[in-house]
Amino acid sequence: MDKECIELCNALNQIDGIKTTGSCSGHGVNDYWIAFQIESYSNFWKLYQLACVNGIDWEIMPSDFNNDLIVPKHFILKSKYKGSEALNKAQELSREITKIFNRVNIIMDAIHQSTKVLLNGKYVDIDNEMVEVIKELNRLGYETSGCCIGTEDYAWINIQETDENKMVELMEILQGTEYILSKSLYFKDGNIYVQYRLETPNYPDNHNNIKSIKTVNDWANKLKKIKKLQYKKYNYFTLDSLFG
Repeated sequence: MDKECIELCNALNQIDGIKTTGSCSGHGVNDYWIAFQIESYSNFWKLYQLACVNGIDWEIMPSDFNNDLIVPKHFILKSKYKGSEALNKAQELSREITKIFNRVNIIMDAIHQSTKVLLNGKYVDIDNEMVEVIKELNRLGYETSGCCIGTEDYAWINIQETDENKMVELMEILQGTEYILSKSLYFKDGNIYVQYRLETPNYPDNHNNIKSIKTVNDWANKLKKIKKLQYKKYNYFTLDSLFG
């Protein structure tokens, strides 16, 4: 391994679900790149946000596909710079990865207390602060697939729902609270599915998650007032303008 790649490879390998498989420093004239494979997409998207969106100094591209030609598992992380500039950017990214992912792991272990909750016939571990809102969402017919109270930034809930009308109705229910609702794709068993993410804003000075906990409680209180969904039908323009 090129010695200039060791620090960044070590940083990447500390991310749960990511394992490096090759690297090259570029030797001053060629591209600086690191190959890696993933076991899940949860931390991959955090890495992508950090390297390609926040810093805008790196590119991440798939290097191969599985047999279904749908779900890439192997990627190349490539610097947009060469030579000494690329090495400096690699050091910066290494420090950011270590700072963010180590901090997340420490905080998660230290403050996240969970409760086993029976949902759809299965017991699942849920952060204590999220139990009420998750119960209410499932009571109304929304299938949740994951949640987190956050690590002093924002809380989130993943919702697997095929009916966009139900998601618009959820937005109406939550009026008067602070929330962000986005739509994305996820991969499972070689297929692509749609899911939604309900998030609190990324609050500044959100020590001990106080602000995000308050917002999550606001959501739960709104949902408790609803006996059942009305299953409204919204026009195409409304759905398209909200979710694309």
